[in-house]
Amino acid sequence: MREPPRAVRQLSVPPPNRADAALRQLELDHVLARIEKGDLAAVAQPIIELGTGRAIGYEGLVRWPTGHAPSRAAELFKAAREHGLTDQLERAARHAVLRGARTLSGEVSLFINCAPTVVADVAFAGELERDVRAAGLTPDRIVVELTEQAEDEGATLVRGIEVLRRRGFGIALDDFGVGASGLDRLMTLNPDWVKIDRSLVRGIDSDEPRARLIDAIARFAGDMGIRVVGEGIETRGELRRVREAGIGFGQGFLLGRPGLISSAPRAVAA
Repeated sequence: MREPPRAVRQLSVPPPNRADAALRQLELDHVLARIEKGDLAAVAQPIIELGTGRAIGYEGLVRWPTGHAPSRAAELFKAAREHGLTDQLERAARHAVLRGARTLSGEVSLFINCAPTVVADVAFAGELERDVRAAGLTPDRIVVELTEQAEDEGATLVRGIEVLRRRGFGIALDDFGVGASGLDRLMTLNPDWVKIDRSLVRGIDSDEPRARLIDAIARFAGDMGIRVVGEGIETRGELRRVREAGIGFGQGFLLGRPGLISSAPRAVAA
């Protein structure tokens, strides 16, 4: 078989993985350029005390510049990790959330998402405290919410958490019960809060094995003195079963959708 003409070979389409990587880089470059202009907008979703319906805290989230739907945020953070830009992207997101939190009243807490690789840097605690105080808040009102698990968390993450605690910050473990975020991680990191992933909460009122697992997690965390949040609560049935498990706090569309911090609900009928 003859080889295709040289011109045809030169116009060959790059392999899909290279094309995807190039597209992600272009998207990331665009978003980072917008970040430098301060275009990220902060929103917050309430965390509700189920016994009283009171909002005891808010998880700070960001909305991306025009043309980037909220559902793209996870992809952009993934691209940032691939290109070694996690710190820059997370810093911009934190600054946006803290700017929005200037209007946060009362003694409620602000939950800020952070990657374990960022928290493991012992210099991070000092940087975060400076940013928090510049926003008119104090560390005791901030809960650092650890997101996905790093490949090798080890002693450096534990040390980073200890430094944060000494400065007054709280610690939460997000997405508990999914992937590698299991009981060993819970015992090693010993957080103040644990947030049960929405995939375990979904349909809990009609799935007995899932419900029993939630019951066991709630008991175990309670014995360790860890406060538990059920994430992704969207139906009355899920809310009822989460409360029956002894879980004291909830988060999800049923209890409050993400919105501007200044207009976030202070209480709901839970």
